[in-house]
Amino acid sequence: MTWGRGRALLALGVVVLAGGCGPGGGAAVSVTAAPRPATPKPPACPTDGLRVSLGPVDGAMGLRAVQLRVVNCSTASRTVSGYPAVRVLDEHRAPYHVTVHHGPSVAGAGAVVDPGPTRIALAPGRLATAALVWRNLVTRSDVVALTGAAVEITPTQGALPHSLPLNVDLGNTGRLDVMAWQAAPPTATDRPASPPT
Repeated sequence: MTWGRGRALLALGVVVLAGGCGPGGGAAVSVTAAPRPATPKPPACPTDGLRVSLGPVDGAMGLRAVQLRVVNCSTASRTVSGYPAVRVLDEHRAPYHVTVHHGPSVAGAGAVVDPGPTRIALAPGRLATAALVWRNLVTRSDVVALTGAAVEITPTQGALPHSLPLNVDLGNTGRLDVMAWQAAPPTATDRPASPPT
């Protein structure tokens, strides 16, 4: 074998080896597909079958309003009636002394509808709504303005309380209005997920 022929064969071997490592070669290529993002699980259904949540705060000219929602997340019928019990909590979840009034009483709250107390049977997946209304108003320099960090909502008598983060800037009014529950049509996200544990 001449030196020139040996160099040619060596070069040919390098080309063959390189081709075997590429996409078209015979070597196995491991391709790992990116994992699909996990679908978030709905929160666990409380043992009493009633899940409470809050809508966004609607605020204008110092008047604040937020929707309360209670959904029957169980597999059996549940009942709510009257007005939800409400407490305003500080950042340590201790309650403030706040007057909670049934129906609209603060200035400007008359546009918020209070259906009055009724008894509402909630089939699985059905929900009811209510409203919290307050005014951020400071009228006295000798009274410290109050801002709550959360609210505790007990949807109906005998139900579990739910502590939910909410900025409740009452000023120095010390007053909060709550409207009665009223039935609302179900949505896709309000279907029962699993029985209470």
